[in-house]
Amino acid sequence: MTRLFTAAEVEAALPYPRLVEALRAAFREKGEAMPVRQSFDVGTPAAPGHLLLMPAWRRGEALGAKLVTVFPENAARGLGSVASLYVLFDGETGQPQAILPGDELTNRRTAAASALAALFLSRPDSRTLLVIGTGHVAFHAAEAHCAVRP
Repeated sequence: MTRLFTAAEVEAALPYPRLVEALRAAFREKGEAMPVRQSFDVGTPAAPGHLLLMPAWRRGEALGAKLVTVFPENAARGLGSVASLYVLFDGETGQPQAILPGDELTNRRTAAASALAALFLSRPDSRTLLVIGTGHVAFHAAEAHCAVRP
């Protein structure tokens, strides 16, 4: 049965210390070559839009794809311009396992990768972090960096 996760469940399952270490292991392993990401123009002249497909897999274990839509005119409708989901499948059977909120995964992964880089590039006694911007990742960046430089 396919499980639907909420953003709160993703946050609880992926605390930054654990996520940073998982990314460290994944980057060290190098894994599969990055597959080609596909972009499709799916909008209309009045409402331009794009569908992005971002697949990833670990042979025999898991495979999935982040599905992203980008509709810049959504702001006029009071909606976000970007929406996304991640769909996870079993790597041996291809059966769907989970659907996760892509925004939460993306924000956490981006922040954790930045924190991992800071772990290697900053001095161990660093105590100040400058975050430029107020987008979705800004809050996550501060929290993730605190996991590596408390």
